[in-house]
Amino acid sequence: MKKNIKFLRQLDESRSVQMMINLVANLISFAVTLGISFFLSPYIVQKLGAEANGFITLANNFISYATLVKTALNAVGSRYIIVSYHRGEIDKVNRYYSSLFFGDLIIGVVSFIIGLACIFRLENLINIPENLIFDTKILFFLVFCNFSFNTVAAVFSSAPYIKNKVYLQSIRDIQCNVIRAILLVMLFTLLRPRVFFLGIGTIVSGIILIVYNYIYKCRLVPELRVRKKNFSWNSIKELLSQGVWSSLSSLGEMLLSSFDLLITNLLINVTEMGILSVAKSVPSMISGIGQTMASVFFPEITICYAKNDTKGLVDVVNQSCMIIGAIVTIPLAYLIVFGSEFYGLWQPTLDSEKLQILSILTCAGFILCAGCNSIGTIFTVTLHVKESALSVLITGITNTVLTLVLVKTTSLGIYAVAGVSSVVETIRMLVYIVPNATKYVGVKITTFYPVIAKSFISTMALCIVGFGLKQIVVCDTWLRLIVIAIVFGVLGLAINFLIVLDKSARNRIIQKIRQQ
Repeated sequence: MKKNIKFLRQLDESRSVQMMINLVANLISFAVTLGISFFLSPYIVQKLGAEANGFITLANNFISYATLVKTALNAVGSRYIIVSYHRGEIDKVNRYYSSLFFGDLIIGVVSFIIGLACIFRLENLINIPENLIFDTKILFFLVFCNFSFNTVAAVFSSAPYIKNKVYLQSIRDIQCNVIRAILLVMLFTLLRPRVFFLGIGTIVSGIILIVYNYIYKCRLVPELRVRKKNFSWNSIKELLSQGVWSSLSSLGEMLLSSFDLLITNLLINVTEMGILSVAKSVPSMISGIGQTMASVFFPEITICYAKNDTKGLVDVVNQSCMIIGAIVTIPLAYLIVFGSEFYGLWQPTLDSEKLQILSILTCAGFILCAGCNSIGTIFTVTLHVKESALSVLITGITNTVLTLVLVKTTSLGIYAVAGVSSVVETIRMLVYIVPNATKYVGVKITTFYPVIAKSFISTMALCIVGFGLKQIVVCDTWLRLIVIAIVFGVLGLAINFLIVLDKSARNRIIQKIRQQ
């Protein structure tokens, strides 16, 4: 009995260490990406204008539109592969694996052909200034090429998730982003700045990413092989039966967050689109932190479900919500308090107060749902993708209709575009996602609300501390802003240690510190 208890403790510690390694690696990878955007965005705005920066974001949004078909096949692919692999069903894993590859091959080729047709007449689809038409078309072409290549090779990226070694993916991303950054610095330094340089950096790093994915696949799961004889239309249909709902969910998410620049481009003007693109950059970074951290916990949540470990699943979800909330609330509160000062230094050619207001409107939903990312994954893990997809789609349609009405009938303009999505998404998360997630894992409806409430209380407390610091120090230089950010970050971690983390989490941290 004692040996069993000892073994379980060792196993739990091993899983915790693995999860921590994955988490730290993912955050470092995200920090590298953030650093590149931090220095590149103001340079592009200064050299090429806010409009050019807007088209860079819009190109990536167009890729998200193309991703709808890919999502239908790949959304639950990793889930099926992970569950089958950990149940020892290798023949079934290889069947899913090969079917996904050949399905993605068809999608990649067809998407590339459609993309070429759209790019050929791009100036008729969106508003583009005459001096940017050629550069914008080349940018879109390169981005679509990268999408097609990575779609064909998408199945190779599942290896780190299968083995719960997500940190390998982060190491890969760090190396790809560093290479991309070096290439962009060389291009912008040695040649006249052009919008499509971003596309060159994207496709080069994308090809390197594919090579890494294939190497990881060969080393981690060599028993998984793409073979024509393993291709199965029944497997494709099985994946599509669940994945199509993820596509509808992605469509809803696009209506919530990716159509805003397109609406601004078509109904307001190109300059406002560029400004909104800049204003969304920091909220996107904050959202990216949550998504990056949540992806670390997904394999563990899936493994717990595969082993019918409901208690373990709930513990992992709660733990992830606490950790994500403890981290995300700090930059969120910092943006709310010091956003105007930050934008004044980061984007001196633009209206800093306008950027701050737009940013706060964009990420207002995080105030109530800062740590909710992992809760939504329960729908995928338990195969209730249909319910989640319909809720996202309805929310997205509601957001688009309300935004169009407000833009057409009021003077809110770009502020309506930025703010409506935050309101409707928050309502969806708190009223539908959280209570239904608890139902699907068979626990009380109130299971996840306490940790959500803690994140909200934390954000309010941090804002109060931030406004107090703002009365003491005037942040009119980068040095002062950085010093205040460090002080605010330390205070934020201390406050979140007391507010967001529960007693057991605090005790584990204290115990780890004492062991050092």
